[in-house]
Amino acid sequence: MLFTNHGQTFALHNVLHSIAAQRKITAYLEVGVCYGHSLKVVLSQQFPDRLALCDTWGGEYGGEQFGGPTHIETLLRHEKYRRPVTFLNGNSHELLKTVPELFDLILVDGDHSAAGAREDLEDCWSLLMPGGLLVFDDLAHPAHPELPEVFSAFVGSVHAQVVHEDLTPMGVGVLCKTL
Repeated sequence: MLFTNHGQTFALHNVLHSIAAQRKITAYLEVGVCYGHSLKVVLSQQFPDRLALCDTWGGEYGGEQFGGPTHIETLLRHEKYRRPVTFLNGNSHELLKTVPELFDLILVDGDHSAAGAREDLEDCWSLLMPGGLLVFDDLAHPAHPELPEVFSAFVGSVHAQVVHEDLTPMGVGVLCKTL
C-alpha cells in the first residue's frame, strides 16, 4: 500500500488519506475523535457505510467545547454524510466491549497510557474484520515514550502484519488482520 504525503499534517492524516483513497471502507470505528479532523480526512475520500465514534468528550481532551457529538453532527452534515452513525460517548474501556459489529478500518487514538492503549488495541483488534486495517496514532509522541513498546508487544501477541510504521514525530502504525 502506498502512503502519500498529505500536506503539512501529521503522519496520521497521511495514512488515513491514503487508506481511504485506495480501499473501500464499509465500516469505520474511531476511538478518540476530538474535533473530528481524522474523520474528516476519511470522509474527504469516501463515505463508509457505517461509522462508530468513541470519545469521552470531556476532561483534558474532550467536552462540547473541544469536539463533542454536537460538533461532530454538524461536521457530518457539512460533509453531507447521511449514513448510520453510532456515538459511543464515554470510556472506551467499557464501551468497546459492548459493540457487536465488526469494522474494516479502525483508528485507535484514545487512551495514551501504556495500560489503556494496550486495552484499546486489544478491544479494537477483536472488532476488526479479517483483512481489515487498524491504525494506531501517536506511536512516537514524545509525551508518551512507552507507546512504541506497547505497540510492538501487541503486534507480537496477535501476530499482526505491520503494513506501515512511521516513527517520525508523533508517528503512526498500521496493522492488517490476516485472513
